[in-house]
Amino acid sequence: MKEFKHINATSMNDAISLMSDYPETAVIAGGTDLITRMRSGLSNPSHLVNIKALPEINEIVYSEDSGLRIGAMALLDDIERNQVIRESYGILSQAVGQIATPQIRNMGTIGGNLCQKPRCLYYRDPNFHCLRKGGKTCFVVRGENRYSAIIDGGPCFMVHPSDLAPALIALDAKVEIISPNDSKLIPLEDFFLTPKTDFHKENILATDELISGIQIPKQPNRAYGVYIKAMERKVWDFAIVSVALQVSVEDKNIVDAHLVLGGVSPSPFRARDAEKLLKGNRIDDDITDCISEVALSTSRPLSDNGYKVVLARSLIKRALTEIDNGMIGEEG
Repeated sequence: MKEFKHINATSMNDAISLMSDYPETAVIAGGTDLITRMRSGLSNPSHLVNIKALPEINEIVYSEDSGLRIGAMALLDDIERNQVIRESYGILSQAVGQIATPQIRNMGTIGGNLCQKPRCLYYRDPNFHCLRKGGKTCFVVRGENRYSAIIDGGPCFMVHPSDLAPALIALDAKVEIISPNDSKLIPLEDFFLTPKTDFHKENILATDELISGIQIPKQPNRAYGVYIKAMERKVWDFAIVSVALQVSVEDKNIVDAHLVLGGVSPSPFRARDAEKLLKGNRIDDDITDCISEVALSTSRPLSDNGYKVVLARSLIKRALTEIDNGMIGEEG
């Protein structure tokens, strides 16, 4: 590991100022991803700016008017245990509960989870100078690609590793971004970048910008959410495929729907055509089959990951069935 200087930030403004002063700076919060990358030589910052102790970005606050705000430093464990989130934003609680182990959830933060680097084995292996690390080749194309992208892939076929991103996008979340001279609030789905835009970056953050929090609007009274994750192992694993489905209902009809897939694309994939088809309909076998087909209509699997198409369709059907059962249970 390269030598680095550790600095404790006294405020968010101080952290941003330090990032501006030292271009090769990395921000450390939970550190569950960063430390691993530093140990393998994948990241070599000259300075680490510690923001763990900043109270202004670790709060979870709910308002009947504005909805939910989660500070970027809020621990995953605190999010999972929060009663308001469990009752009114169940899809988020479900997603958090399926991240890694309790020990990791007690260290990891929501901001860190959204800003993770790819888990592609070629990217993580120091012996491969892949496209994302400045090389000329994405080794996935002719190599091991069982876990790679089936939608929107190329020239890099990474998949975004965050469990929280699909659930938060399904909830219409927005991300707060601050910099030395500005602050902005943007839809979370616009935060992520695909390799077609920039295959060196996963998100739009500049070197002197930080996430300060996540804002989630208040959900309708009859809103239902489901997060389902398929893993190779039961614990401490990233999604092979995940499905986040959030709907609102009136008179048994779906009036609004957000369907977001994880593990299939370089950024969380929002299946907008499937959402449009779901709106105005009731959940039955015919619509369930149709939605699962439409959602994966743009998939282009590689040599060894075609199974992800079948798996994703199955998980979408399961999510729709669970939503329907939840509606029936509530009426019963």
